[in-house]
Amino acid sequence: MLSASLLSLIVACYSIPSYSQEKASLYIIININNPVETLTTQEVRAIFLSMVNSYPDGKRAIPINLPSNSLANKAFMEKVLYKNKRSLRTYWTRLLFTGRGKLPTVLKQPADIIKAVSQTQQAIGYFVGGLEELNSYEESNNIMVVMTIPLESPIETPLIIKTS
Repeated sequence: MLSASLLSLIVACYSIPSYSQEKASLYIIININNPVETLTTQEVRAIFLSMVNSYPDGKRAIPINLPSNSLANKAFMEKVLYKNKRSLRTYWTRLLFTGRGKLPTVLKQPADIIKAVSQTQQAIGYFVGGLEELNSYEESNNIMVVMTIPLESPIETPLIIKTS
């Protein structure tokens, strides 16, 4: 028979959330009413670096960024912009000084980007996670994923184990 302390230890272990290692992806999203169906990495890069201010069909593009200290922004800079934090800061300093560019709007959370993209036909944004996470937002019916970039490093996703 199990002692009371061993039994309580086993119950405690099952009560603590465990984590699975799910690989995350970087998703580039646009409004569902945007006539663009796909974008290349180069086109997304050009929009977010203010090299162009429109989609390939000529309609205005409104890039929406996450804060530079977020992991999603770091992945986006690395996989899409091909820049690190320092080189991006140098790039924008030059571009803004010459008056040839405009910084993308920055929103604090992926949920804010999803909401903004769902409400603005010309908006383009990104987030890191899984499609289940995206589908959990009410606004997900109004957005479309135009690019998925798998990331090498896994993210921790809690698995809730019920004890009752």
